[in-house]
Amino acid sequence: MRSEKCERGLTLVEVMIVIAIISILAAIAVPNFVKLRQRVRLASCSANLGLIRRAIARYAVDSNLDLSQTVQVEQLVPDYIQVAPVCPSGGTYSTAHGRC
Repeated sequence: MRSEKCERGLTLVEVMIVIAIISILAAIAVPNFVKLRQRVRLASCSANLGLIRRAIARYAVDSNLDLSQTVQVEQLVPDYIQVAPVCPSGGTYSTAHGRC
């Protein structure tokens, strides 16, 4: 007498199909994620530069300065900006006319 044993599991072909589907989804998702991160960095940098510009304008009015003069970001902390903004791309905001 043979006892019938029902073995359940995935065949090699089924596993390969699942891996292929996951690979295709990853290939689509990863580039979109990288682009999204870059857009977020750009938006954050732009917001920081706007914050610095507004703080410089207030500083210029209070100090009777011409807006064409260069102002160091350190001059704005803590009276016009609570803390110096950090560039999300690793750059610095060293002067009023600097770039991230």
